[in-house]
Amino acid sequence: MIVDKFYNSEFDAENVLKLNFPLSFVRDFNSLLINSQVFKRLASISPPWKSDISWLSPNSLEDFKIFNKLFDQFNANKLLKEALNLEFDLILYCGFLVVRSRCEAIDFHTDWRGLGLKAFTLITPLVEQGDDLGLVYRKSNSSIGNYYYKPGEAIIFGSDFIHSTMPSKSKRKIILLSFTFGINDMNYFPLIDKCIGSQSNLYRLPNGDFRIRNLDIC
Repeated sequence: MIVDKFYNSEFDAENVLKLNFPLSFVRDFNSLLINSQVFKRLASISPPWKSDISWLSPNSLEDFKIFNKLFDQFNANKLLKEALNLEFDLILYCGFLVVRSRCEAIDFHTDWRGLGLKAFTLITPLVEQGDDLGLVYRKSNSSIGNYYYKPGEAIIFGSDFIHSTMPSKSKRKIILLSFTFGINDMNYFPLIDKCIGSQSNLYRLPNGDFRIRNLDIC
């Protein structure tokens, strides 16, 4: 078992932090999505939660590169290495648009089980959305904390951050941007695949190769 811990006193929880995510990046990304009609080509997968959430992800290498360009602009490698004192390089596994308008019940879960701070999920809003459908999580004393997505800010978490969509209902679809990313070492792929293997049609492996539903294409 990998033991990597980071305690954040602001959240009163482990393996979570927030970083600035420039609004200029989001505006440029939104324009690119609209102009290139990427929305129409994304694959849609819905988890079995009490919510209308859908994960929309690239269905081709061409569209993956659009998400990867934004990931590179954000410079997660530099920011996370400095914030968490990481000693390895980070690679984007997949980029998503997370679309939803309601959540009926809390469904606590943790991403990246057993990976400590070797893999991460990033979430930031693509549009202004106020207090619609935030995130709830377990604090160190097991009480429930709340986090509301804010334009210009990203929440990033590794394993052992127990969280769920906040039960709520919005009159409009809420669109979030999400990255799954982490260590570029195939020794950890069995654990990584348990998290990302069912989220999308296409994703990148730690060694840089790509896979479509267990079919290697590069």
